[in-house]
Amino acid sequence: MQMIGVLSSGEFDLKTIVSIVQSAAEAGCKTNKQPIEFGEFEVCEWIDEAGGLSSKDSQIVEFINYMQSSMNPDIKQEESDEKKN
Repeated sequence: MQMIGVLSSGEFDLKTIVSIVQSAAEAGCKTNKQPIEFGEFEVCEWIDEAGGLSSKDSQIVEFINYMQSSMNPDIKQEESDEKKN
């Protein structure tokens, strides 16, 4: 699913995506005992540098799709069941 589809579906808005990416980066810093030296603006810059939200090859799209599937493990099971039928 392309990120545009995710955004237009109402599941996530841009602010939520920025918040998810920022939270993940902050967690990495805390785990590695590094200072958090970035904010929302820098996270938006990273998203743009990683291909934005509309490119099908974007690392951010892959990351959000991974996050979405890991938070909703039943989705994969339902899709597998549908393919069997």
